[in-house]
Amino acid sequence: AIPSLEPHFIEQHREELIRRTATVEGVLDLLHGVVLDEEQYQRITARETNPDKMRELYRLVPSWDHSCKDRLYEALRKKNPFLIAELERR
Repeated sequence: AIPSLEPHFIEQHREELIRRTATVEGVLDLLHGVVLDEEQYQRITARETNPDKMRELYRLVPSWDHSCKDRLYEALRKKNPFLIAELERR
């Protein structure tokens, strides 16, 4: 398969996901041990606000492969279904 040149959903909607994701802890829990190691998990959860946690999480995204990005997308969809549905309709 040819890799898609279009940015991944989580990259396309980065700003809104940072601003509007409400259940960041739940998303991180789903990624912990799969995409995030203990140190990364601790560093992100140490942040004060949800946007700060999401920003810290997004600092890792450029080093991820497509399947890691898919995992983040799935975690976001599980924990914030209405936000993801709204962004997908755009």
